[in-house]
Amino acid sequence: MARTTFRVLGIVTSLNQPDKGVYEMVTAETPEEAKEIAKRRVEKKYPDGKTLMRNAELSEI
Repeated sequence: MARTTFRVLGIVTSLNQPDKGVYEMVTAETPEEAKEIAKRRVEKKYPDGKTLMRNAELSEI
């Protein structure tokens, strides 16, 4: 299966800060795989927040 670049929208929620929208560009075979990879990346950047990943979209690259 071909690998495709996806744009994944994530929402990071923290206790003492407002919610933050985060986009990650991920190369993966399926949208589900892209969401998992993006979630791991965002969790490393924001370890103190709860991360929700939404809307794995095909990017327009």
